[in-house]
Amino acid sequence: GLGPSVLYVPATKTNDGAYYVLKDNEKNASEITFTDALMESPLYLQLGLGLEIGKVGLRVRYLFESDSTMGNFIETRSSMDLFQLTSGSLSLALSLKMF
Repeated sequence: GLGPSVLYVPATKTNDGAYYVLKDNEKNASEITFTDALMESPLYLQLGLGLEIGKVGLRVRYLFESDSTMGNFIETRSSMDLFQLTSGSLSLALSLKMF
């Protein structure tokens, strides 16, 4: 799979105000619209595998952060930029069907 992600951090007692975490920096939520934050946020690639045995399910997923942003992808129309990966994370999920 492929998709964008926008990280919004709400205002709390420990930070001055709400902000968006973008590809290269952070911007105050009052300085940027959600759409602009979406265009400046990194794209993610996901590879996953799922297995079900009876009522037990196991899912393994690896999420890669791309060096490309949605705005960059729309501007250049180059799919090769999507595969310039900067980081990744692994997640495991175990599920149990009740019925």
